[in-house]
Amino acid sequence: MPQPFDVMHWWRDSNATFDDCQSPAELVEATSGLIRQLGFDCFAHGRRRPFPFSQTRIRFTGSYPSDWLAQVNEHGPLRTGWHLWHEQGPVIGNLHGFGYASGATCITRGSEGDWQLLCVARYKKPIDADERLPLKLQLRSLLDLLDEHLQRVEGRYPTIVLSDREAEVLRWLADGECSKGIAARLQLSEHTVNFHIKNILRKFDSPNRTLAAARAAALGLI
Repeated sequence: MPQPFDVMHWWRDSNATFDDCQSPAELVEATSGLIRQLGFDCFAHGRRRPFPFSQTRIRFTGSYPSDWLAQVNEHGPLRTGWHLWHEQGPVIGNLHGFGYASGATCITRGSEGDWQLLCVARYKKPIDADERLPLKLQLRSLLDLLDEHLQRVEGRYPTIVLSDREAEVLRWLADGECSKGIAARLQLSEHTVNFHIKNILRKFDSPNRTLAAARAAALGLI
C-alpha cells in the first residue's frame, strides 16, 4: 500500500536542497532533480516583471527542449492557478507538439509582484486523479521556494519601504484623489501632502503619481 504524502517532510528536503545552491544555474539543476522525483521528465520556470505594464514577454529557464526555451514567449494577461493540458484550452508550457503526453502549469504572483510560472511535462502517463492534489501543492511550493532562493542568489529588486503616512497617501492617490482632497481627508496641509508625494515619487523612481500608485498596487504595497 503506498505511503501517504508527507508534505512537511518533502518541503523541508526541497528547501534544504535549494539552500545549498549559490547561483541561478545551480537552482535550475536542483529543480530538475526535484521535478524528476515527482515523475516528470522536464520543467520550465518562467518570470515576468510586474512592470513596465506593457511588457508581455516571459523569460524561461529549465530543462524543456531548447527549441521551446528559445522561442519568444509573449502572453497577454496571465491567470494565477493550476492548469492541466488536457482539461483546458491553450496552456503555457504545453509540449504536445514536442512528443510529450501530459503536463501541467502553475502560475503565481511572486513576493515582489512578478509573475512566476512552473511548467512540467512527461512523455508517458496522464496525470491521474490521485496525483492532482499533491502535484498542485508541490508545484506551488516549488514556485515559492524558487522565488525566495532566486532573490537570495541574484539580490533582486531593492525593497521599497513606505512609511504609514506615505502608504495612506498612496492609497488615496490610487483612488483618484488630488492633493487638496487627500489633505482634507487626512487633516493635513496640502503642502505636507505634496511633501509625502514627492518622497513617494522618489522611492518609486516614478515621473508621475499615476505610475507610482500603479506600481505600488502591483507590488502589493497598498
